[in-house]
Amino acid sequence: MRFLVIILSATIFFSSCSIKREERDLVTNKVFHIYEENWITGKLNGKSIYFYENGNVDMELNYKAGKIDGEYSAYYRNKNLKFRVEYRNDLLWNVLGYYDEKGNELDYGYLKDGNGYIKKYDSDGLIKEEGQVKNGLREGLWKSYLKGKPFYEKTYNKGKEVGLKNVIIKPIFY
Repeated sequence: MRFLVIILSATIFFSSCSIKREERDLVTNKVFHIYEENWITGKLNGKSIYFYENGNVDMELNYKAGKIDGEYSAYYRNKNLKFRVEYRNDLLWNVLGYYDEKGNELDYGYLKDGNGYIKKYDSDGLIKEEGQVKNGLREGLWKSYLKGKPFYEKTYNKGKEVGLKNVIIKPIFY
């Protein structure tokens, strides 16, 4: 009986754990990623926090049985909020706000209950991509931009990429 209790205790202890970890560059030994994650039976569960190397929060998100579920917030290096969105069962459900590095609200389109049209931005506040969302998944034509200028277009069906439509390639002169 005592042997069974020890095995049961060990199983419970090892099936649930919290990990705090730093990842370092092998050459310079500089920290490039810090995170705290909670795991239950091999899947992310609960709140996960990812940090910049300076210790400021990069992202905070919640997992349920390995899937993003609940509020997901991302921040710029200067601690200002980049965006707040809501996921349900790994599906993008609502956009609660999108901001530039100075804290000004950006036009993120419209997304409610997993349906709408959204826009995403880079750290300079320039548009990065835009497209339709249906039932929490990418749908139809999505446009991607590089430094705010058209770069390529992809088509999606129920979140799966079905084709690269246009690739805009311009020569770069040095």
